[in-house]
Amino acid sequence: MTSAPTGRPGRMSARVSFLIGVVASIVANVLAAPDNLVARVISARPALALLLVVEMLTGGRPAGTPADSGKEVEESFTTSP
Repeated sequence: MTSAPTGRPGRMSARVSFLIGVVASIVANVLAAPDNLVARVISARPALALLLVVEMLTGGRPAGTPADSGKEVEESFTTSP
């Protein structure tokens, strides 16, 4: 599998590592927050914001999924001689 814009192989391990880091950050922030629900919710926001921004920038595609460029649709309608 290669990513469409760069041609480099997609790395699912990078995505998994990123998600583990976000979860660890959320857990650490919530545990370090004062014993108050509002404070704990607010402490989790930076890591969640980072996750959402990365998902927006990557288009929410799993690693190795080609971007929608229309090539797949065009190639699927061509016939072999």
